[in-house]
Amino acid sequence: MKNNSRMSTCLALSAACLCFLSSGRVFAVEAPQEDDLDAILLVGKVPPLPPTKVTQDNYVQVIGAYKGSNVKREGYLVKDIVYADKDSNYQTALDKRDEGRYTLAALYFSKALESLKDRKWAAEYCNYGLGNAFYAAGIFEGYKGRTKTYEPAAEYFKRVLEANPKSRFMLDTVSKIAVCLAEQKKIPEAEAAIKDAESRIKKYRDETGRIAMGYNEAADRAMVQVSMAKAHISEEAVAMKSAGATPSQTRDLWHEARAKATKFPELQGECVEGELRALIDMKQYEEAKAEASNIIDKFNQQNEYGLMALLPAAYSARGMAYLAQALDYEAKKNKPLAENAFAEARWDFLNVIAQFFDNDEYVAAAHYRAGICYEKLAAVEPTDAKQKAVREWQSILVNFPKSDFRNMAAAKLRENGVPVEDEKSAAPPAAPAAPATPPAPPAPPAKPGKKADAKKAAAEKAAADKNNK
Repeated sequence: MKNNSRMSTCLALSAACLCFLSSGRVFAVEAPQEDDLDAILLVGKVPPLPPTKVTQDNYVQVIGAYKGSNVKREGYLVKDIVYADKDSNYQTALDKRDEGRYTLAALYFSKALESLKDRKWAAEYCNYGLGNAFYAAGIFEGYKGRTKTYEPAAEYFKRVLEANPKSRFMLDTVSKIAVCLAEQKKIPEAEAAIKDAESRIKKYRDETGRIAMGYNEAADRAMVQVSMAKAHISEEAVAMKSAGATPSQTRDLWHEARAKATKFPELQGECVEGELRALIDMKQYEEAKAEASNIIDKFNQQNEYGLMALLPAAYSARGMAYLAQALDYEAKKNKPLAENAFAEARWDFLNVIAQFFDNDEYVAAAHYRAGICYEKLAAVEPTDAKQKAVREWQSILVNFPKSDFRNMAAAKLRENGVPVEDEKSAAPPAAPAAPATPPAPPAPPAKPGKKADAKKAAAEKAAADKNNK
């Protein structure tokens, strides 16, 4: 009995000591609970990691500790980290971002930045969220909301690097800073940002290149984005009529970026569109159409499926070349050539709508421009061209209320005597399914059961209009 009594006493004292040590934050005594652990999300098909407590988060390596052992992953393999101590503001910001409600996401990222100011990760992640929200919304100059005035997007991206110079977001952020500054018409600052970006990427490569090939590929992709940023800066300089800036120079920069982007088709599409846009600005319509047609024909006739990512840009740019050429013919009073070019442009825009219905940016633009073409062809298609133009513009208000083309479509409808509900009083769209992570802005899916019908109807419409040219 004495031995049992002593054992009981020892156990009680041990329990008391454990409680004391735990209250003194000696974490080795008691492992953290599941809801105290962070989640490290990985890219691609890399096996998932168990919940852990992140102790290092940078572009070289992410390290977590749990039950006396370390979990390590190369920075380029980490897609995102969900910190356990995030709050409702941060979660709401992510939800609004994934719904495509970017200015509302910015509000909650801003609130999270204040509510989580004592968290080590918050300044880096919240500022990145703020910068990306405005970048995705195409708001670069700053924004005045109902309750808060925001700084230009470039300032938030800069703070990401101030919070963590080795941020995993660095490779994405440095080129965006340059683009944002260019959009603000701050060309010298944008060019300085390009030099800073190249320096940071070189440092990244020096620190990581010998660890694994994946780091080098990530650096290569970042350098493509820097080349694209250079082309954006040139484009803005041309628009500002800066000394020495020419569309030809812009075209060369986009072509250079396109050549570097062969391993990254999701970037190459933007490069193709930029290059063709520069050719259109140069009034080199035939060259632009020929280059776009080459991409389309290689895919359709030669089954070069690697070009699939370039098709939306090719159809859209060819349509834009025909449209610009049609307007030139119209200005020169050459009615037959103008009408033919408007019909060809419409055919390309209807193809965009029929084939690429998951790509909101291209489809909204195609609806608007197809409407313009229908309107221009009303004299030769008097039966229904005007009604079809109205239908295209109404499609934007119904399906793409957040698009940059929404207000332009509304203006065209009012011009044609069609009543339009004010944007502020319109019911908000249903929240779409959320994609995994930024930086690419998410695209809401079509309503269930509508995609196949929409594709079929648009394809039939395109064929009919092509035959009626």
